[in-house]
Amino acid sequence: MARGIFRDLLGQKFGRLTVQARGLSRKGATWDCVCVCGKTLNVTAKHLVQGSVRSCGCLRADMNRTKYDNPATREKHAAGLQRMWERRHARMTAANKKAARLKKLEPKPPRDSRPAATGKFSAKAAADLAKAWK
Repeated sequence: MARGIFRDLLGQKFGRLTVQARGLSRKGATWDCVCVCGKTLNVTAKHLVQGSVRSCGCLRADMNRTKYDNPATREKHAAGLQRMWERRHARMTAANKKAARLKKLEPKPPRDSRPAATGKFSAKAAADLAKAWK
């Protein structure tokens, strides 16, 4: 089965990465690249050619930094978070009010018929258990 044609990517630039040497890996064709920030990394040829890897990660950090440096963007982001919190608070408050209404409508079960969640048995439950084991 043919694997494909070997492409020599040495010296080419892909985004912020410059290909320096052929890498050693079992993943296939990999290349040792140097980013403009100075970091080195090993990237597969497929990811370089497709454009899915363009930097060591510094590109995303730079884009986020410039995105949130703008005061209008920062205010818009804060307003979105505020709306999200208000909606969540409204949902939780409505759910709590509904649960409280339902709880008032339901009569509490008698003390002896409640399940023994704490591990302590009532006298009646202990007697029933003793009968079941005989």
